[in-house]
Amino acid sequence: MTRNILRKIIGGGVNRAKRKIVKLQRTHIIQAKLKRFYKEDVLIPIESDVNTSDEVSEYWTGHTVHDDWFVSAEESLKYREWIFSVYPYYRVFADMDRKHTGETILDYGCGPGNDLTWYSQKTNPEKIIGIDVSRPALENSQFRMALHGVKKDRCRLIQIDEATPIIPLEDESVDFISCQGVLMHTSFPEKILEEFYRILKSKEGNGDNNVCIMVYNRESIWFHLYVAYYLRYVDSSPIECSLDEAGKMNLDEIFRMSTDGPGCPLARCWSPDNFLKMCKDAGFCKVVYQGGYPNSLEPKLAKKYITEALADERVEEEHKTFLRGIQFDENDYPINTERISCCIGGVYRLWK
Repeated sequence: MTRNILRKIIGGGVNRAKRKIVKLQRTHIIQAKLKRFYKEDVLIPIESDVNTSDEVSEYWTGHTVHDDWFVSAEESLKYREWIFSVYPYYRVFADMDRKHTGETILDYGCGPGNDLTWYSQKTNPEKIIGIDVSRPALENSQFRMALHGVKKDRCRLIQIDEATPIIPLEDESVDFISCQGVLMHTSFPEKILEEFYRILKSKEGNGDNNVCIMVYNRESIWFHLYVAYYLRYVDSSPIECSLDEAGKMNLDEIFRMSTDGPGCPLARCWSPDNFLKMCKDAGFCKVVYQGGYPNSLEPKLAKKYITEALADERVEEEHKTFLRGIQFDENDYPINTERISCCIGGVYRLWK
């Protein structure tokens, strides 16, 4: 037994040393490429007039989604493909394979450039614009665009002030707007929707100018099962509190803590009816709800815990009503009585 323990300790130490060496090698490659990009003057400038900071901006500056830099264009694109596998139906619901030939695309809340990478390499736009509150995320995007050989005249990167919901683009200057998993974390979602309406081009001829938005879906397995049952009565460790503490919280507070880290300052969810109304109030004449795509956890939760939640007297009737209507499609993903995917990633398409 002692020998086995020693082997594990030694083996663990060797593995940690190997990981450290690999990390150092990657850092060396990235630094060398960054130096070359500066020398060749191929890095897209980051436009910014931001002089202040706020709680939301500070959080996302310190919690950038996948803040590691890639060492090659191949690795960067492969990671984007991997994301599609983690979020089933996202690729279809968000129409990620649609061609944008000759168009100007805005990725609002571009983060480290996952979608910028995809759009630039796979959809053939004339110009792509990435906007974010986080400087480190934009610097990551800047490096990735250089990895992929995206020219300066084909891309803009802009840092904005979260507390001032104004998009620094001209009226009717964008053909397509993508905003994936961002709006629910902002302080002024209604104002941002109005800005989307302002900068989106009106439809001309056979054009299909529109906005694609993903926001957290309240009518979901995540809200009605994971938040309303699992985190309150089974295991509250993901939100870093005791079950007793979780049982005393309101569901919106638990939800905020459950999605992007317990310290995330803003994380809202909307029912389809409520978000459709928000979009219509912003001026959009046509809004279509595509459904709520699952993450990797929701199908497993639904299979394992729906029966338990329905039998638990502590779970409110609102949630039980939702759970009683859950079925599963041909891929074993949860759908509601209308056969619409009913998980956390609520996707909407908006037209002027």
